Amino acid sequence: MVASIKTGSYTNAMKQTERLASKYQKQLTTGKKVNSAADDAAALVISNKMLQQIGSYRQTSSNITSQISSNRIAEGAYSGISDTYNDMSANAIRAMNGTMSDSDVAAIKDVNDALQASTSQVAATTRYNEQFVVDDVNSDFDSLDLDAISEQASAIASTRSTLGAEENGLVHEQNVNDIAEENTTAAYSRKVDAEMEKAATAYKTQATMNQVQTQMLRTQLDQQNGITTLFQ
Repeated sequence: MVASIKTGSYTNAMKQTERLASKYQKQLTTGKKVNSAADDAAALVISNKMLQQIGSYRQTSSNITSQISSNRIAEGAYSGISDTYNDMSANAIRAMNGTMSDSDVAAIKDVNDALQASTSQVAATTRYNEQFVVDDVNSDFDSLDLDAISEQASAIASTRSTLGAEENGLVHEQNVNDIAEENTTAAYSRKVDAEMEKAATAYKTQATMNQVQTQMLRTQLDQQNGITTLFQ
């Protein structure tokens, strides 16, 4: 009876050692110390939530990057339109200097009409991800009307200023978001990543214990068999 109890004790100890050895071997294989709820149910739940949060941070950063790209494309287009209005303004002033013949003024107006049409073309063709990103462009005015040109130029300048302020805000928001992602990723890593050196040491320890326990079980069984033979 005593021998049977000892044999059961060795067997139970071996099963526990094998479970631990399997646990550490899996850590070494996956690089994670939490691979299932059996390892640490609470840690698994927390780490999964952290992983979802990391994904949310990354998507937010991607969205911000897209918005910044859209704004920069719009800014480039508005910059070109602003240069066009500067050229139109210079031409309008030339046409007003009193030394131009009617044909000269007409020629300048033709140039300004073409420049004016180009602003509408820019607005109609500038897109980001199939979406138009340029508006506030009015081409329904006399292309030699200096006041109208100045008004449109001021509107474009205001829009560019708004875009610049928005981009600064987006960059700041992205920086804050990226720091949060970095910190959460680090916390997630601490929560689930295996300490490989410790896991390797623990695995070797459990493997050695398993060998010792196996030998002790064999000895116990041999002794038990010897006693059984003696009393036959």
